[in-house]
Amino acid sequence: MIKRVDHVSIVVESTEEALKLFRDVLGARVVATQSYEKYSHEWTIMDIGTGAQLELLEPWRGSGGVSDQFLTRHGEGVHHVTLETSDVRDSIARLESVGIEPFHTDLSDPTWQETFIHPRQSHGVLYQLVERTH
Repeated sequence: MIKRVDHVSIVVESTEEALKLFRDVLGARVVATQSYEKYSHEWTIMDIGTGAQLELLEPWRGSGGVSDQFLTRHGEGVHHVTLETSDVRDSIARLESVGIEPFHTDLSDPTWQETFIHPRQSHGVLYQLVERTH
């Protein structure tokens, strides 16, 4: 079911400040940045040399987007952990078979199909399960 940790997403007040630690001190390499209007945040992906990545989410303050709400409620920190699965539909069925209700499922893009497990049903951590084509 789980193939690997794909990435860990961290909500930050300032990407530039966060890069001082992750890039400048710890040696992560920025591989992509983008304004992501759908979720009202700036998005930065960093390669950490293990096959997994770190994702920085800097919300557009006052937007009411998911990362903005998270920052307001919790401050900076880990938002979610993304686990790559070989078959997201099978993962959804397995979760549902034990009473776990995935949410925000999006299977419309054949290159990135995803669902989430709410922290109330996953020991306090928001998980994103993704099936992707590389």
